[in-house]
Amino acid sequence: MTAGPPPAPQQQFTLNDNDRVVAALGYVFWIVAVVMLILDDTKRKPLLRDHAVQGIGFAVVSIVYGFFATFIYICAVIISFGILAFFLWVIFLVPVLVGAYFGYLAYTRDGLVEIPLLTDFMAEQGWFQTRQAV
Repeated sequence: MTAGPPPAPQQQFTLNDNDRVVAALGYVFWIVAVVMLILDDTKRKPLLRDHAVQGIGFAVVSIVYGFFATFIYICAVIISFGILAFFLWVIFLVPVLVGAYFGYLAYTRDGLVEIPLLTDFMAEQGWFQTRQAV
């Protein structure tokens, strides 16, 4: 199976509105980022692929955060005899809200979203096609 000719360089690093929506959703829903990596259109658009890879990286960080948040939540609820359970459930919304923020940035800005620490780490590992380690 042959892929067509590679797109022009200016098309590789620009995203249309549909690509921007999909890239934004990849930060909120990890399954969208995984599907983006599977699709052929992503192979032709390195910036879209980089958004998908970074969305998956953000999902992994969110899962690790979830384990720590659960531990803190359980300990705080036990220590407070259940009183803090009414207030601390909000800590589980943090990854969703942060993901929505980065999704908004992915939709409104050109280029790859800069997630503190995560983007630099992933660039150092060579996981991006459009961004090199600094």
